Amino acid sequence: MSLSELSHRAVVLVSVCLSGCVLDYQVGKNPQATASDDSGSSSTTTSGPAVCGDGSVDGDEACDDGNDVADDGCDLECRPSATVEWTHKDREADAVAVAVDPAGRIVLAGWENNEALVRVLNPNGALAWERKVLTAGFDYATFYDVVVAGDGRIFAAGHENVPYDAELLIQGFGPDGDALWTARESFFSNAADAPVLAVGPGGLYVANSALQPDDTWPLIVRRLDPATGAVQWNVHHGDTLLTASDLAVSGSAIVAVGSISETEGDPRHPLVVVLDEQGAVVSSVADEQVDGNWFSVAPIGGAGDLLLAGLDASIDINGYGAVLRRVRADGTEVWSFIDEETTEQFLDVAVGPGEAIVVIGTGRVPDSPATYGYARRLTGQGASVWSSHFLNSVEATREMGFAVAFGPGFIVALGQWDEGPIGSEVDNFAMWVRRLSSE
Repeated sequence: MSLSELSHRAVVLVSVCLSGCVLDYQVGKNPQATASDDSGSSSTTTSGPAVCGDGSVDGDEACDDGNDVADDGCDLECRPSATVEWTHKDREADAVAVAVDPAGRIVLAGWENNEALVRVLNPNGALAWERKVLTAGFDYATFYDVVVAGDGRIFAAGHENVPYDAELLIQGFGPDGDALWTARESFFSNAADAPVLAVGPGGLYVANSALQPDDTWPLIVRRLDPATGAVQWNVHHGDTLLTASDLAVSGSAIVAVGSISETEGDPRHPLVVVLDEQGAVVSSVADEQVDGNWFSVAPIGGAGDLLLAGLDASIDINGYGAVLRRVRADGTEVWSFIDEETTEQFLDVAVGPGEAIVVIGTGRVPDSPATYGYARRLTGQGASVWSSHFLNSVEATREMGFAVAFGPGFIVALGQWDEGPIGSEVDNFAMWVRRLSSE
């Protein structure tokens, strides 16, 4: 799986179920002693040592709601966490992207049974509609990213493949699932990264990197007409190994983030490329002092600021080190947040009302092959509000958090876990989607 594919891993809901379908896994790391009064209220005084779960906020506890429910806003270590409203899982379909439409419906994109898939869920998780795409002559198709325009139109981008060959696939849908148009582009070979999308007043933008006949791997950015899918311009930037992990529109700027490397075996450096609406490259900045990658970008505020989320591998030799940075339009740093857990990495970031920020990623359990997914809410000033670890309760788990999006009054978090023991030759992976309170 390429870095760009990893940054857009997500989950699809196949069968709809209600809150009774919530699975047994915890948000938090350690068991909690349970003791509370009948009212369930919290007190701030106690005569003994701090005991998480006794209903009293003592010592270094940030909260204590007097119960052992991990995902109700106070976790099993008495730290603020997300409030989970529902959880679903899926073992049949896969997905790599999520968005929320103007009506608050959750839009997922990926694949199922070799067909590219777009599925739209109502805010309560019930299925609204789904569409699958596989053109005759291709063996399989996938969608890797999805965006929603202000009028509710949905645009998904991916690949259609046959052995040793691939084509770029971009599909437009109406709010109710009617197919509007299809656009394709042939690659020189099947050596092409997953495409990423952004939509704004100036058009629909698509970016990826692909092998060229002269053996270069440039960043390719295109602007399409959202009404027809017609390509309005196509820009190739750079001649070394570039990847595009995410794309955003910020005012009149189109911002692509990812990484750059001289050759396949060389260290990768975080990269930010800014273009104008006519496709001219305004700036291209790589941090050559850092071995890492920007996995996600999102505009924040009204002055052209950007949020960059990714990893600095110099923090952890295993390729972890979560970094979230707010920069001004000219690239000047406003603040940086480096996760205190050095074994974590941020894979996606989203911005909600009032500059609310949520990031999602994956953590590595030290001295273990196990991994876990997690999300963190921050303010626009970079202060942490809560952090939730999504730990599957089965023994020897592998789990990852992939993507997040804000909806009206909620957050959608997506990821994947392995329901079987590490090392099993059986495919035990399942995708999950959770609706969280945005507070």
